[in-house]
Amino acid sequence: MAGPYVVSLSLIAERLALLTLGLVRPRSERLPDGVPFAGHHFFLRTDS
Repeated sequence: MAGPYVVSLSLIAERLALLTLGLVRPRSERLPDGVPFAGHHFFLRTDS
């Protein structure tokens, strides 16, 4: 069972990966299918 610490770590890692993606790829481009929906939603929230 994953504790809150593990969940927060994965969220931070996901956010870092998305930030890197945003720097490397144009923002208008769609995220690759490998990115989980939660990460996509997180990216949309931070992008606004």
